[in-house]
Amino acid sequence: MITRFLLLLTVAITLHTSGCGVARQHNSRETNNKLMQIDTGMDKSSVLSILGSPYKREVYENNEFLIYDTNHWAENEDERFTPIFLRDGKVVGWGRNYYDNVQKSKIEADIHINQ
Repeated sequence: MITRFLLLLTVAITLHTSGCGVARQHNSRETNNKLMQIDTGMDKSSVLSILGSPYKREVYENNEFLIYDTNHWAENEDERFTPIFLRDGKVVGWGRNYYDNVQKSKIEADIHINQ
């Protein structure tokens, strides 16, 4: 009896866990599809009305990133998330290259200030 209960419990937990992952992947796909509606020059409120709240938000002076989960099953964060780059509240572009370039500029500015 206890063995049967443990087996059923294990199956229930596995189904629940995989179901959550499938739901997150579905949400990632929806976000990825909606990303096609984003265009350069669009304001932040328009982006938020299309994509909803981002997974994460980062601000560096007048640069802002709205970071969305677009591939839940990716093995690393570079592939899992798509950052949308806004400058002064307007979309400049999206993708990892924009994010990496702003990060690199920030690091170089910090090094310059500390010298």
